Amino acid sequence: MILDRLKQPDCAKGWLLDGFPRNYNQAKQLDEALAGAHLKLDYVIEIVLDREIAKNRIMGRRLCVNDNNHPNNVFIEAIKPTRIGSKIVCRICGGELKPGPTTRMKSPSTRGIPFITTPKKAPWPRSTTLRKKPRNPGPV
Repeated sequence: MILDRLKQPDCAKGWLLDGFPRNYNQAKQLDEALAGAHLKLDYVIEIVLDREIAKNRIMGRRLCVNDNNHPNNVFIEAIKPTRIGSKIVCRICGGELKPGPTTRMKSPSTRGIPFITTPKKAPWPRSTTLRKKPRNPGPV
């Protein structure tokens, strides 16, 4: 399915896979499939994120009942919901907030966060460049 999409005309000048592959086996299968389709992978970008920050981003999400596009997260100051008395409401419209789908599951610390765990050895061809984002980037 991914290869069919990458062969479309709008991908001729390049493409980006965000959040995939998530584990070593998927990476290996992707690499083999790309080679078989004569598609070249130029770069792999690994963004290293502290596990606690990742957990807070996932577990702190709150969905506005009026509009799911209103970002609210109890752990991120810039998008923290508004507090009215003892109740927290959407910071944009004041609507009621519900826990996001991932916050209704077990905490990521008990079930693992597959998209931030990276194998020590990736199956990428030697011609591929692995670029890591610095852990504490300075001002952009």
